[in-house]
Amino acid sequence: MSTRSYIGIEHPDKKIEMVYCHSDGYVSHNGIKLLSFYNNSKAVEKIMKLGHLSFLDNKLTPKKGVEHAFYPKSRQKGVSLFYKRDRGDTDVDSLKWDSLDHFLKEGLKDAWYIEYVYLFKNNCWHLLYKGKFVVLSDLIDKLIDKEINEF
Repeated sequence: MSTRSYIGIEHPDKKIEMVYCHSDGYVSHNGIKLLSFYNNSKAVEKIMKLGHLSFLDNKLTPKKGVEHAFYPKSRQKGVSLFYKRDRGDTDVDSLKWDSLDHFLKEGLKDAWYIEYVYLFKNNCWHLLYKGKFVVLSDLIDKLIDKEINEF
């Protein structure tokens, strides 16, 4: 079973853009990857441009001239898997809302399957935690300990 998440950004005009990530959305994976490799708006914009993804890894772009496809035997190690680029899916572009309130009301209304929501705003990562967005780096140790204890 997968741990699904949204990964997004609050743009300067306060509009929200999100992509769906199917696997490993928990803090000890996606949270760490976002803080370690995608901790600036330029990197987050690249994720948004690539659309929904199956798996977030250390890099977004595969090496040129080396096969990188959706299935394990043809996947480059350490490279994220995107539905459009790596599997040829359609209708997998980022989702957009007019404001954070709009996202919280409409974006999560039918998204019962989303377990984690990461939002890059004010130049740092936030996590939707107990109904509000909190700075991810302030909670990360506590949340990883909680994840470990749940196993």
